[in-house]
Amino acid sequence: MAKEVEQTGPIVLLLAKVKDYVKENLNQIASIGSILLIIAAGIGYWQYTSLKAEKDSFSSFSKALTIMSKDVKTETEREVVSQQALEIFKAVVEKYPKTKTGAASLYYSGNCSLTLNNYDDAIEYYNKFLEKSDKSFVYLRALAYEGLGYAYEGKGEFTKAIEWFEKQKNEGKEVDISVALLNIARCQELSGDNVAACKSYTDFENEYLTSSFIETVQMKISDLCAGDIKG
Repeated sequence: MAKEVEQTGPIVLLLAKVKDYVKENLNQIASIGSILLIIAAGIGYWQYTSLKAEKDSFSSFSKALTIMSKDVKTETEREVVSQQALEIFKAVVEKYPKTKTGAASLYYSGNCSLTLNNYDDAIEYYNKFLEKSDKSFVYLRALAYEGLGYAYEGKGEFTKAIEWFEKQKNEGKEVDISVALLNIARCQELSGDNVAACKSYTDFENEYLTSSFIETVQMKISDLCAGDIKG
């Protein structure tokens, strides 16, 4: 929806200019067909420039993704790579704010900031992405909820983190929501709410018995829920 709103301005201005041209040159226009051709040509040019911006922005966007995918061996290397990619993503956002790659770059800027432990920056980028992204970004939106959860967890704000992981669990059906439930349980445990954490871990065990995390979860249940089991 955000992208549709952004694109309305240029279209309205374009049609207004066409309308003024028609009024000024009414005697020279022989038929309705001529008017339609003018409008079609104008809209065609706008679509061309829009597509060109998408193409141009994608080059920088893919370069940043390539940098992010580098195989790193140390945390220092990871930070260097994330900073390099972040600068490119930020440039794409600034230069091509109305493109889909510009919107996606906000999400990846959040990821880079999260890797760099710049939690406030990550939160800002993720929120901007959620504001600008439309329904075509369903998958990335779900991951942005997760990223916001991790960012708030990094700040020690576990209640806020749980809110975003809950949002991912409830709305992010296109991703593995078992991870969301696991993140909720972990943050509940970190906040000291062992009763709620025990329930979440147990729910995870009941729903995702074949998960690769099941042994860890069962150890948590054995530890946190021991009192409940004995009772």
